[in-house]
Amino acid sequence: MLYHGVNAGNSISTSADKNLDNWNKLPANPIIPNPPPGAPYASWDPHGWLEGDTYYGIFGGTRPSIFKAKELDKWEYVGDLLAHAVPGVDIHEDISCPDLFKLGDKYVLVCISHRLGCRYYIGEWKNEQFYPEFHEQISWVDNAFFAPESLEDDKGRRIMWAWIFDSNAVISRNSSGWSGVMNLSRVLSLDKDGKLLMQPIEELERLRHNEQNLKDLKINTDTEYMLDQIQGNIIELLVEMVTDGAKQCGIKVCCSPDGTEQTLITMMPSNPY
Repeated sequence: MLYHGVNAGNSISTSADKNLDNWNKLPANPIIPNPPPGAPYASWDPHGWLEGDTYYGIFGGTRPSIFKAKELDKWEYVGDLLAHAVPGVDIHEDISCPDLFKLGDKYVLVCISHRLGCRYYIGEWKNEQFYPEFHEQISWVDNAFFAPESLEDDKGRRIMWAWIFDSNAVISRNSSGWSGVMNLSRVLSLDKDGKLLMQPIEELERLRHNEQNLKDLKINTDTEYMLDQIQGNIIELLVEMVTDGAKQCGIKVCCSPDGTEQTLITMMPSNPY
């Protein structure tokens, strides 16, 4: 396990325990201490993997870099992670919480920028560097979708999850004893143009119960229809609407009794976005 040691630098712990209950810190920790000012790398937010007989590590931050090792306690600096920039993103843009993996015939780098939020690069891993070809943000509203991680399961699916943090003040988080939630896991794939697709993992269907099925509801213009039999704050909705020329239609969820608080899910057929 490769991790950042607070006020120390990137470190490693190992476990021979099948259930991963017991861990031992490497005596050589930190494997790369926090560097002095002006160093071409930061010992921050590591991600590691084994390639042949060589360990590689991405060290994140505003100067993301590559390290490698033949032995876990002897690492050496290789150079910058990115071979070049992509349009609209500086080559020294923050790459924290990195995760690099192969998807189809491409490599995908998911990460966060503390400024831009969660995002991904698609490109090639070669010559001990990542060559990005395309970049896109995953969360475009805010940066609360944070710290993405992924794994490949025994079905060959690349499954990603992330931390959704709250915006409560620190004093509120400390008093409540918890902060944020994990998002619903999703399966990653690439479309025919090489862009990232996400689909809710099918195992979420196990959470379904008390199914309600309503059909052929006709809602007149400028009116509302209350679905009294559908209640709760954990609901999966599958809605099909025939607009019949309406400029806007949708549903309201999480409504307070007097209607002063509500969340709108709106469809505007004339606006593709």
